[in-house]
Amino acid sequence: MKILKSFIVFFILFNALSTSAQFGVYDDLSRFNLKFGAGITTYYGDLSENGHFIDYNNYLYEINGGLTYDVSEKFALRLDLAYLELQGADRFNKRKDLFDRNLSFRSTVYESSLAAQYDFLNIKNLRNRFTPYVFGGVGFIHFNPWTIDRTGEKIYLHELHTEGLGLASFSNTKQYSLWQPTITMGTGVKFAISQTISIHAEIWLRYIFTDYLDDVGGHYPDYIKLLNDKGLVDPAKTLSLTWRQDELDPNNRIQSWHKDVPRGGSLNDIYHSINISLYLNFKDFPLLDKRSSLSPHGNRRGK
Repeated sequence: MKILKSFIVFFILFNALSTSAQFGVYDDLSRFNLKFGAGITTYYGDLSENGHFIDYNNYLYEINGGLTYDVSEKFALRLDLAYLELQGADRFNKRKDLFDRNLSFRSTVYESSLAAQYDFLNIKNLRNRFTPYVFGGVGFIHFNPWTIDRTGEKIYLHELHTEGLGLASFSNTKQYSLWQPTITMGTGVKFAISQTISIHAEIWLRYIFTDYLDDVGGHYPDYIKLLNDKGLVDPAKTLSLTWRQDELDPNNRIQSWHKDVPRGGSLNDIYHSINISLYLNFKDFPLLDKRSSLSPHGNRRGK
């Protein structure tokens, strides 16, 4: 992957710079910081018609933590780990064809990412208490979309092959993976309470390399082929969750489901979060403390 290779080169360059980078404006702090945060999430995909920045019908929550390494006064590398929930449902769509489709999903997402961050101002010396910043990098997620069927049972959709992906009867298709790479980017502001404690508020966007975060992304399959495929564990359940218009109108029979009719769009899915985080310098954790050993004049001191 070209993006991953480019980021590795960027990481190596930053690491090399860190050997000579000097803070120069404060003394006796660690280059490492711990992060703890939480926020709300919004998903953009085939089950989200309007794509509002904050979708009040579909937003859920995120919990995150991580580690940052200060390469210099304004540049940092950040390792982020996140646990978050995403959801979408046609019942909130205003277009009749989307509302009648009547699909829905929810998924727990486990995420890790590595990114570079640039602060526009240096707040380590406390002359500036506030600074905006930007960041970008790459990551991986694990997800597993599920829905609630007409009986109220929680059903995981990946194993149902609702669009026939990966089945022998649909040999020209490949099942989507529940592990996906991401491009992560965002912007934020941070406020220094002290040299070792700061609060960050940020908008964090993720682009995913699949259109099946919500299990919707292609066309309705030939339901006769789908019903007869031996790879299905529960053909009746698959049929009932591939096409759900009859839950709204019992008279709308399955004959209205035509193969090769679009079930979803063609663009990959996206999600973002808006969160607030607390950052603590390792100076506050003696067992973890690795001091920068930089004097107020930017010269290294021997310990």
